[in-house]
Parts: sequence; C-alpha cells; structure tokens
Amino acid sequence: SLLILIAGQNNWFHLTEIATETVTRINFEDFLLKGILGFLLFAGGLGIKLPNLKDQKWEITVLALGATLFSTFFIGFVLYGLCMLIGIQFDLVYCLLFGALISPTDPIAVLAIVKKLDAPKRISTQIEGESLFNDGLGLVIFVTLFTIAFGSEAPTVGSVTLLFIQEAIGGIVYGFLLGLVFHYLISATDDHSMELLLTIGVPTAGYAFAEYIHVSGPLAMVVSGIMIGNWTRFIGFSKESEDHLDHFWELVDEFLNGVLFLLIGMSMLLFKFHEEDWIMMAIAVPLVLASRYLSVFISYIGFKRYRKYN
Repeated sequence: SLLILIAGQNNWFHLTEIATETVTRINFEDFLLKGILGFLLFAGGLGIKLPNLKDQKWEITVLALGATLFSTFFIGFVLYGLCMLIGIQFDLVYCLLFGALISPTDPIAVLAIVKKLDAPKRISTQIEGESLFNDGLGLVIFVTLFTIAFGSEAPTVGSVTLLFIQEAIGGIVYGFLLGLVFHYLISATDDHSMELLLTIGVPTAGYAFAEYIHVSGPLAMVVSGIMIGNWTRFIGFSKESEDHLDHFWELVDEFLNGVLFLLIGMSMLLFKFHEEDWIMMAIAVPLVLASRYLSVFISYIGFKRYRKYN
C-alpha cells in the first residue's frame, strides 16, 4: 500500500490513469447492489447463531427497524433545516433520501470489526443482527421514499404501505422459502463440492429471482443465510463439509470485502470537491453520529424495562 501510494504521488507507471479508467468501466451501483451485496449478507447470516438471535430478537428488531426509521427522518429534517439556515438550496426529499441511505450501519464494516473485538456475545449478536437486517430495511425505506418522490403515480398511504410490506415482509418470507428449498437440495447430496456449489446458488440465482419478483434481496439473503447456517449446518452437512463451508465462505467474505474497499478508495479519484461539498460534509458527519447516538439511546430506554444493562 505504501509503495502504491508513493508511486501514485509521483505518477509512476501511470497508476492514477489506470485506476481512474478501471473505476469508470465498472457500474459501481450494479456491482454492489446486484453483485457482491448478496454474497456478503449471506455469508454474514451463516455466522449468526439462532439461539443468540432469539435471545436478542426484540433489541435487534427495534434497532433495525425503529432506530433506522427514526434516524432517517431525524437526519432528513435536521439537515434540511440547517441547509435552509446557511442558505444552501437542498430539497427535503433529497435530505430524507440521504437519511435513508446513511442510517443503516454498514454490515460489511460491522462484521469485520466485530470479528476483531472480544465483545460479550450479547453485544456482538445485537450489533451483527442489527447491521444485517437494517441494511435490507434501509434499502426498503430508500426505495419507498424514492418511489414517493419520483414515481409516475401519486402516492397514497395504502400504496406506500403495500410497497413497504411487499419489499420487507416479502423479502423475509421469500428468504425463508429459499432457505427451505436449498436445505432439502443440500441434504439430498453427500458430495462436499456439490454442497458448496448449492450454497453459492442462494446469493446468485436466489438474489436474482428476488429482484425479479420485487422483494428485498438483502433481507432474503440474511434470512436464508441464518437458516442454512443453523438448520442445514447440523442436519444437511457432515462435519467435514461443515468445516469446508466455514472456510469457503470466510474466504469469499474476505476477498469481496477487499475488492469492495479497494474500489471505494479508487472511486474517490472521480470526485471533484467544491466548497459546498466540504460544508455539507462538515454538517452531515456530526449530524449522523448524533442521530445514531440518539436512536440507540432512545431504544435502550425502552429495553431497560425488561433487561438490565451494565
């Protein structure tokens, strides 16, 4: 990394031009949302232990849904008010879309950090579970707001509710059915290679079909990953296959994480920053951190009635 940095600063080997050309050839949105996201969420779901998830189900539900909704609208309205105050023209709908985009905790980064920390199991389960589910829910909220703002038809309460249910509940139900189908397919074979190939079918064919029927692919991947990681793992896999499963998906997870963060860094070469951009970043970063703190703090006020926290 240091050698590449030095080479880039001195324009050796034309690294800047090569990196810029590489990034411009890639459709980053499709690469992330229709490519590696399904693999990363499925791999994350495989590592979630169902008994721990059941123990923390209410905390995860409230943090993934309630805290994300609160954060979306808090960021949206406060950002809009601050922009009006300093004279920057920024429509409310774009502020809300930014809130929906930034509120979910990044499951890719969260899972990588939790692996390195020796955190108590209850805390790590909450963080992992929330990050996996609120990523899918955040995408559903974003799509719902985008449809309200830019849809061809005037939105109604019923149509918005139906869209949210179709994406969120539909994604969860579809993920369960997908996990069920692949559980029986994996259980029907004793070939280690075939079992691993079948697990790859979930985030590829399974995610593509979720897009086709307009349900949340990210939520479906999390649910099917949890099912295969807990149910199929102990019924459909031998001990040897189970070890292969863990090693294979850890490798996939690490490799795709590396590719993703490399592309994110290279994408910065395409941005041209202006004065307003720096002002907006100076406002948005502390606002997002404050929103995250408030959303978690308010959630735990409710949790304290039923649990004790140190």
